[in-house]
Amino acid sequence: MRREEARLDLVRQPLWAAELVRTGEHLVVVVTGELDMSAHPGFGDRLLELTAGVADPVVDLSRVRLLAAAGVRQLYLVADTLARAGRRLRVVTGTGLALRVLRAAQATDVIETYVTLTAAGGAARPGPPVPSGLPELEQLRLEVAALRSKLATRPAVARALGVLEERYRLTDLDEAFRLLRSASQIHNVKLVVLAKTLVTLPRPRGRAWLIGALQHPAPPLSFAADRPGRTPAAVLERLVRRALASTGATAGYAQLPDEAGLRLAAHHGLDKQFAGAFARIDGEQSTCTAALAKGVAVTSTDIALDPLFSQPATRRALLGAGFTTARSVPLTSAAAECVGVLTVLSRNAFADPVPERLDRLCREAGAWLQWYRHHQVLTALQHLHARATAAPPG
Repeated sequence: MRREEARLDLVRQPLWAAELVRTGEHLVVVVTGELDMSAHPGFGDRLLELTAGVADPVVDLSRVRLLAAAGVRQLYLVADTLARAGRRLRVVTGTGLALRVLRAAQATDVIETYVTLTAAGGAARPGPPVPSGLPELEQLRLEVAALRSKLATRPAVARALGVLEERYRLTDLDEAFRLLRSASQIHNVKLVVLAKTLVTLPRPRGRAWLIGALQHPAPPLSFAADRPGRTPAAVLERLVRRALASTGATAGYAQLPDEAGLRLAAHHGLDKQFAGAFARIDGEQSTCTAALAKGVAVTSTDIALDPLFSQPATRRALLGAGFTTARSVPLTSAAAECVGVLTVLSRNAFADPVPERLDRLCREAGAWLQWYRHHQVLTALQHLHARATAAPPG
């Protein structure tokens, strides 16, 4: 009996350890071992205990040998708790297992992750750019609100996991998470988008579900009517070329929004060095970020003097390529949601009819991108449903 009790005590002992260590100027929670089911809920409680007196704690997971879903969930809970108090959690992953797991779980969408302790220690608070004239307290409120908006996506995921577990009689939430994550990765749809849609759709009545009735034909594209099997990259590439032909502009590019800002999706007339510099626009002010934020077209008629460009490097890149004028137009859906931005660049002033032609092209592209996103979400959920209801191999 004593041997059996000793064995059970050993099983109950957590296989991980967390200690607060001073590294240079920073206090860091160093985690070692295996964050398996024993991480629930003790791991989260331990992190909150150790970081009670630390403003924006750093947790180092680079020495963790195993990171299971239970450990990731506890990180979510800690980040959420800190955010409600105006604090933030920074996680150091290294380049190994912890980073791969957090990326696969799409946890990096809502948790600040850094490869090195140096990067985490020097990181500025996240959030959208704020006017420098705002008082410090107001800036802090805006930054915390931005972080909280990311963290707010997690309740939707938790609710969707509960729905999946009950609907398909799964063994646990980990199995539900694997189903949702697989559909997300295969169809390139964000996990939280799938989760939010899943809980709004009617309950399935059969393996075919009702998704077919929710599908709609793709809206027409006057600039890509001859291209079957269209993808967002192909549509945006055609949009840029047609925009240049219609406006006489020298070069142009299309961007899609993500959590960090805007990423380059298609371009024409730009060399590799220039395209590399504009691969991602994050935290700076320019015509494209202004068009995204305002939902209206933004034009700069004199890039050299326009205060709209907040980064000297961006201004130098544009002027160095000979561009003096830029116009950015949002790609808006029928619901007035901005799903991308088109920018055309010229060495001369644009002709007057340009805005009307660009706006029409961008409305078409915005409607198509919104349709494609909706189509991909439904396809991903149908894939999930079919996989969950498939008969187990005999």
